[in-house]
Amino acid sequence: MEIKKILFVFIMFFFNIIVVFSFSPKREAFIIWNYSSKNVIVEREYFESYRGIQEFNYMWEQDVFGMTLSINDMLEVVNTNVIEPNQYLVIISYFPLGPQLDEKYNLLNRLSFVEKMKGIFKKLNIIFNDGNNIITLDNLNNSTIKQWDRAYVLEIFDNNQRETSAITNVEVTPLEYTTDFFQNVLTFFNAFSLPDGRIFMPENIPGFTQKEHQALLMHAIQHQGQFQNGNTQEVYEQLLREIMLYFNGINVFRTRNYPYWYLEYDAQRIQNNALRGLWN
Repeated sequence: MEIKKILFVFIMFFFNIIVVFSFSPKREAFIIWNYSSKNVIVEREYFESYRGIQEFNYMWEQDVFGMTLSINDMLEVVNTNVIEPNQYLVIISYFPLGPQLDEKYNLLNRLSFVEKMKGIFKKLNIIFNDGNNIITLDNLNNSTIKQWDRAYVLEIFDNNQRETSAITNVEVTPLEYTTDFFQNVLTFFNAFSLPDGRIFMPENIPGFTQKEHQALLMHAIQHQGQFQNGNTQEVYEQLLREIMLYFNGINVFRTRNYPYWYLEYDAQRIQNNALRGLWN
């Protein structure tokens, strides 16, 4: 038993440059704000033959520009594709899977928003509820896109079809591993929970809407329940294994890999359910 404990401590130290507890990866997102007087409807089709389904937290993996992205169909999460006047909606969110996460995040930074959308969507139509077309993949590059940290925001107005301008870019700091443990945590993850009851999460996360922020907090709280309601060390070891799987390309947030049921899967499900509740 003592050898097992020593080995466990060694593993945690070895993976110190990554992270050794529950976590929520940084993601990119596409957000639409409807400032028009009409409802906006989003119709989309992905290159994959399926969309996200509830059983897998509305997530799937897709190869985009030589890297594997975990994509979350947020319209399925909140169960609507209609954006009413003066409302906003997160359309999709996505993040890369390991290994070489720093290289993949930096590649995402270098790609334009339109390139990423054309790599994810096979078809995308953003229309008014009267049937008039606003934006498609073909003319998306003519729309004004505001970058808010790692989120891309499209604003819709009544005269949106006549408004064209270049994408407004915001400088995003390149991501890279360092020897500083907490710096790596802040670099790659938006929030994390520790077995001692502490939750680390910024009061405001750039690129996150208020509702997403609240839902992410529920993700972190779910991990506290896992620590407190189970064997803390066993839960801690399981989350460590899941982190290592994540950094090796396994999407533990959407996977129910029998006979395993990933703890991050449960936390992501709670996060999705919380976001749906906030929308409805």
